Amino acid sequence: MHSLVNFFKKGTSVQPNNNTTEQIATAVEGLKVALLGSMNNIGQPLSLLLKRTNLFDEIALHDEMDTKDQAEQLLSVDLPGKVTSHRGKEGIKSAIKDANIVLVVGGKVYHPDISKFSRDEVYNNCKYVYECSKNCVAHSPFAITCVSTGPLTTTFTVASEVFKAAHRNFHYKVIGVNNFLSIKADLALGSSLRTKNMQVIPVIGGCTPKTSVPLISCVTAKSTLSTQSSIFLTQKYQRPSVLDIASSENRDVSSMTQAFGVCQFASSLAKTISSKQPGFIENAFVMTKDTYDIPCFGLPVMFGKFGIKSMYDLPSKMHFYEAGLLKIIKPTVAKEVKEGQEIYKQIVEGIEEKKTFIE
Repeated sequence: MHSLVNFFKKGTSVQPNNNTTEQIATAVEGLKVALLGSMNNIGQPLSLLLKRTNLFDEIALHDEMDTKDQAEQLLSVDLPGKVTSHRGKEGIKSAIKDANIVLVVGGKVYHPDISKFSRDEVYNNCKYVYECSKNCVAHSPFAITCVSTGPLTTTFTVASEVFKAAHRNFHYKVIGVNNFLSIKADLALGSSLRTKNMQVIPVIGGCTPKTSVPLISCVTAKSTLSTQSSIFLTQKYQRPSVLDIASSENRDVSSMTQAFGVCQFASSLAKTISSKQPGFIENAFVMTKDTYDIPCFGLPVMFGKFGIKSMYDLPSKMHFYEAGLLKIIKPTVAKEVKEGQEIYKQIVEGIEEKKTFIE
């Protein structure tokens, strides 16, 4: 997993250096994770996986429906840790209060491809993420907010706009869970590349295989990677998996995979926060401050005690095929990010109109 560490030595640092109130608030004994959307097809297996990690002193379950039965079932698992139940608009405040990590997984069952969602579904998921983000800013500003609700390129953009509108310079505190692409890259390419166990293949770009580029040249000797091999391996990564095909047929078989990815992401954060294993690296979708000519972009990040410690810097010399592919996919990523910005404006305008109507 630490094969990318050299790329972070010159990476963009995004964490504050001063001793702020935030650092004091975060450095508490014991970790709390809040799971927003705990009753859906991802939230249910994810809650059990989080319990099994034995990394959290408290798991707070929240959904629009009652989560008491779910909490009771988790409490029957013979592992230490408190499980609390929360419901509805008022319940979200208590769920995220004093949380170190907030996982946003609610909405329609996850699929990263924006083409799989109807316009109404995209809007509804974005509105859900908007409400969760507003609550995080207001009631748990020191928590690390991790968005997984799909389509991630668009929903994460909405979350980032919420944080920016609140004048929170916490771009290292809101993160899109995008390590599914790295997991797919490891599965699809690991045996071919003969990578070491736990080695992260860097994936940059958007949140789907078709809008992202695995930087194969970063985990192989460039001299041994022919153009033909690079094209073959990249196409293998972009090829629809069994899960993608099942999803296109409206068969929900990807929930466990997504839950595993979110749990791995949260575990890496938790281990870093507790300083047990600092410096974990995961692929994420983040605010980049236009570093890549796009406000939000997918790339590997290194975790620190307060969230993202540093962002991956592109190698000065990529394989020319990878560089060409990146140039092709960037307009699509930019379009999906722009859609998120437009939906954010629609949500805000709708709320303002509703206030005016009531007044």
